[in-house]
Amino acid sequence: TTTDGCAGTITGTTGDSLARSTQGTSVVTWSFDDGHGNVITATQNIIVKDTLAPVIACPSAASVAFGAAPSAATTTALFIAQGGAIADNCDTNPSVTSVDVVAGLCPTVVTRTYTVTDAVGNASTCVQVITVNNLFAGDGVLWHQPIARNGASDDTDPSAGGTLKYRFKLGSSIPIQIHAKGCSSDVTANSNVTGKVVVFGDTDLDGVIDAGELALNIAFNGVGGAGGAMDKIGGFLKYNLNTKVLPVTLKCYILQVTVTDTSTGESRVETVPLQVK
Repeated sequence: TTTDGCAGTITGTTGDSLARSTQGTSVVTWSFDDGHGNVITATQNIIVKDTLAPVIACPSAASVAFGAAPSAATTTALFIAQGGAIADNCDTNPSVTSVDVVAGLCPTVVTRTYTVTDAVGNASTCVQVITVNNLFAGDGVLWHQPIARNGASDDTDPSAGGTLKYRFKLGSSIPIQIHAKGCSSDVTANSNVTGKVVVFGDTDLDGVIDAGELALNIAFNGVGGAGGAMDKIGGFLKYNLNTKVLPVTLKCYILQVTVTDTSTGESRVETVPLQVK
């Protein structure tokens, strides 16, 4: 508003373009002239603020094999490279963060929530679902006699709870045979499935592989291979553990069996406590 002691027209002008291309506060100076050479100035603050969140679309849902799940995008460029889209009215390079929620095993479902935030804190979220098709079931090692529980049928699990020790006579051979359990079927025969046997000395007799309890030098007797490699025979992965090479000073051991999908690196591990009679 303007007032003047005399009649006439008061004119307000400014040399400012009144155009703004950046956010923030700026000052405009106005001059007021009453037409008789009397001029005063006044200032005005102009605040430019971005209140619009980025417009985004997540990368499409994906179904992949174990080990093939894409890492979460951490930049605008990576987000777009994975098939997403980002547009913002002010910020050409918003920040990208994400949180994964992982559920299940056969398959594993990764729910990835992305948050895209512009320079002043406006944010949008979207969700990408990634289905990881694992080869092995959660309990991927299916044991058979004689390692399966004494007095029970085949396929019982001697590793359950780690409480049952398999007892043997030192110097004997322990036949180990297992199936590799898949999510929906037996996958032992798959050409990419391998098995490995390792024995650890259980120095504190707790049935757990502790720090300092090292893998022992083991040998096979007829069935198996160097380094604990298991043979595929008659639908089983087999290894004849020759206990003659185990230290006579130890009375408890831990048998560890690992099945691996060599094409993806996926594996499952189970252990069984061993005890000399």
